[in-house]
Order: sequence, then C-alpha cells, then structure tokens
Amino acid sequence: GVEFVGVDSHPDDTREQVLDKMGRIRATGYRMLLDPTQDVAKLAGVRTATELVVLDPDRRIRYRGSFDDDFIKPKVEYLGPAIEAVLAGRSPTVPESKPYGCPFPGFEGLCDFD
Repeated sequence: GVEFVGVDSHPDDTREQVLDKMGRIRATGYRMLLDPTQDVAKLAGVRTATELVVLDPDRRIRYRGSFDDDFIKPKVEYLGPAIEAVLAGRSPTVPESKPYGCPFPGFEGLCDFD
C-alpha cells in the first residue's frame, strides 16, 4: 500500500487557509501536515510546494522531485514509476528530478516553470 501525506511548508499559511484550499481543489485521500518552521522540508531536502518525496518502507528517501518533466505539457512521468519501483522493492530508475515552481520563503532560488 501507499499513503500520501501533504506537507505545507509555507511559514505564512494557517490551518484555516490550508483546509479552505484543500476543500476548493477537492483534495481528498491524504493527510496534510503544517510545517511553518520548515523543519520537515529541510529534512527532506524539499525547496518548493510542487516538490515530492517518495519514502520506502524503512522511511528512506527513494525519489525527490516533480510529478513529471513539464508543468504545462508533460511528456515523461516521474512519480508513478518511482512509486511502482519502491512497491516492487527496487530503486527508481530516476531517483531525483528537477522540481518546478517557486521556492518557499527562506530558500534560495528563482521561480522555474520552464
């Protein structure tokens, strides 16, 4: 099985704002953890709101990056194959990809949707 947990690491987001947004986008089937101190983001090496991490059963990071290769017109999927590999006990073929999006406040970098 797979469990999805969202982590909101923007220091200004409140519980009420996050719950409202989750309701508007019909986000169901997963839990949301608020991380206003950005401790979880730093531990996972996550810098943007669009970045994903896949953990194996031993809670080791096996994949870090984006859903796919392009925000607008994706051609290569990364997340699905990474999850399938971990469930099969293998290492993902692509263990890391470049995330797109703007970094959280306090993290270096520019917005990247290219």
